Amino acid sequence: MTPRRLWYSTPTTSPKWSRRWGYTDVLLEGGPRLAGAFLAAGYVDVIEAYIAPILLGAGASALVDAGVHTITDAHRFRLESAVTIGPDILLSLVPESSAPGNEE
Repeated sequence: MTPRRLWYSTPTTSPKWSRRWGYTDVLLEGGPRLAGAFLAAGYVDVIEAYIAPILLGAGASALVDAGVHTITDAHRFRLESAVTIGPDILLSLVPESSAPGNEE
């Protein structure tokens, strides 16, 4: 059976579609605007970030408009795990429960 993929254009559609089809995990792949929108809406429950020992110089931002205007508004995460994969490091980060938008 081929896995079904969900494609979201806005964070407002994702919870409704996920519940309707019984998904509990959704992989979000996109640019900085899509990532920022989902983070600002409070729909990010884990970030898996790779760090590689390479510097590229100028480039695109990882997030655009994540709803952060002051340090108090910052989305805070705690390290769940760090795994070395070859020369890279994979960080698994989960929201702190006290972070804005992450209250339980």
